[in-house]
Amino acid sequence: MWCHFHPFLVTMVMVHSPSVFIAAKKHLHIDSMDRKTIHLYPTYHFIGTIHLKQAHRHIQLTTMNITDTFAFEQLLTNESTHRRLSKIIISDGVAVTGWTLVKENTYSAVVPSLTFVNQLFVNNQRIVRTRVPNNYSEYLQYAAPLNDSTMGRYGFQYVPGQFDYKSLAGAMVIVYHTWTESHHYIDRLITTNNTIIFTNPSVHPFGKFSSLEQRRFHIENLCEALIPNSSCFVNETKTIYFMTNGSCDPNKSQIITSVNEIVMSIASDDIDHPVEDIISDNVAIQHGAWNINRTEPAEAVGAECLTSIALFMANATSIIISNVEISHTGSYGIRIREGTSHVSMINSLITDMGAGGIWIGDLTTPT
Repeated sequence: MWCHFHPFLVTMVMVHSPSVFIAAKKHLHIDSMDRKTIHLYPTYHFIGTIHLKQAHRHIQLTTMNITDTFAFEQLLTNESTHRRLSKIIISDGVAVTGWTLVKENTYSAVVPSLTFVNQLFVNNQRIVRTRVPNNYSEYLQYAAPLNDSTMGRYGFQYVPGQFDYKSLAGAMVIVYHTWTESHHYIDRLITTNNTIIFTNPSVHPFGKFSSLEQRRFHIENLCEALIPNSSCFVNETKTIYFMTNGSCDPNKSQIITSVNEIVMSIASDDIDHPVEDIISDNVAIQHGAWNINRTEPAEAVGAECLTSIALFMANATSIIISNVEISHTGSYGIRIREGTSHVSMINSLITDMGAGGIWIGDLTTPT
């Protein structure tokens, strides 16, 4: 018997992904409660962030079985066919289409609905942003730190020629310190004395630990530095540039860029009323975005400055993550914050992260 089982989830899923097939089945009693199960068709579901709160306790999210999958496909028209996968993929990305050939093996596309774009995945492979130097074992070295207690955190003196590019608006400068690195957007160049000024500061002045830092840095997201299988992003126009190695036609490939920074959230607003008894099994969670504000300090051990999480948990208890793949994101796979207990992760995979796999707790949280 097919039925709607929860107004919030049914509305959320059906509005954004018409292909979803939902079946509610009663299972054995769990702590005297009937668990409701969401069976989703095994395809991509671009549905925005899923928020499971206290009202959604006793729910299981899974991929429908082969019998239900076949029955659902019989209901589809030829215009509504969807690619069948082995399991559902909950994605916080959007498909990028309409690629235009700019020059040999270089294409561009515009994604006007996004606030920012900085990741690209082509046929399930991450396409890196451009890097200068393009050899990942090499670095640039700036000429000298600034002898200024305030501005020393906002810039340095560079070697002539290091920033001779037509557009630096979307570029990011990554500066290496003793134990971490800081990420910076460029405010301006003062060419009279070869000084670069950033929009956001580092925690310590550049060069404070000069004997260990070696004044190393590299530059990312320069469109003039495209090499095969790399990309760059111009957020002022929401334009993506992608250079292939000649073996890929973007208009015949699956290309996804990330949108939201949290793909799935299992969290209550009240520690005294946690989310309870949530099972997620046989699903994939992908394409979590990352974003660094142009004015915020972006330096921390273990990428702690990033708040982007594929699967976020807080004020939750009795959570089972089984046979789940978390991949293709720009930050952490899972973050478990305060008020959370009895979380089991079984037979699962976390891979292709921009930061770490599982982040538990906070330095500033007392318990």
